[in-house]
Amino acid sequence: TLLVACNDKGYIEDGDVKVPNNAISFSTLDVQASRAVETTTSTLNKDGNSISVTAIQHIDKWSGGEFNTPTTIMNNVKVTYNGGSWSYSPVVYWPETSNEYISFYSYAPFNSEIGNVNKSLSVTDNGSMIFSMTRDGANPINEDVLYAIARNENYANTGNSSVSFVFNHALAKLNFAMRLSSDIETEDVKVNS
Repeated sequence: TLLVACNDKGYIEDGDVKVPNNAISFSTLDVQASRAVETTTSTLNKDGNSISVTAIQHIDKWSGGEFNTPTTIMNNVKVTYNGGSWSYSPVVYWPETSNEYISFYSYAPFNSEIGNVNKSLSVTDNGSMIFSMTRDGANPINEDVLYAIARNENYANTGNSSVSFVFNHALAKLNFAMRLSSDIETEDVKVNS
């Protein structure tokens, strides 16, 4: 028999297990403008688009150095935009005590439209984000990559609202303009990298 009941403490009680009734959610995302604007807030916030989220729970606010008692509670979790909101599964809940915090790390897009691209994100003990992207095959990777970090979040300081990410562009877009120093007749000009 499964008995589940709500109490006045904001928890769902299931036998001896207390589960917070305050799921972590993610709100509308923002993308910082750059010279390499390919992905914007409006292109990211479209049905079916996904981001990756990794979350590290730690005791006390992180202020540099190593995390105090870190636990990875989300590891490269796919968070998908549909119908005006972001969702993921399984749902993760905020910690019970006020001295427990979560630092969130994210990259976008989760899925690549160019095929055979391997992406990974890891977080070091001192809170640095390491992102890697490689492609199987000879063709270059031509994709805008975004990243975001939201450190020291907890249920009390979010005011029961969603975690907001402000994404930054990880790459730069370069445009070249070339001009010939003299007139030549040609049908085709090819530049190889």
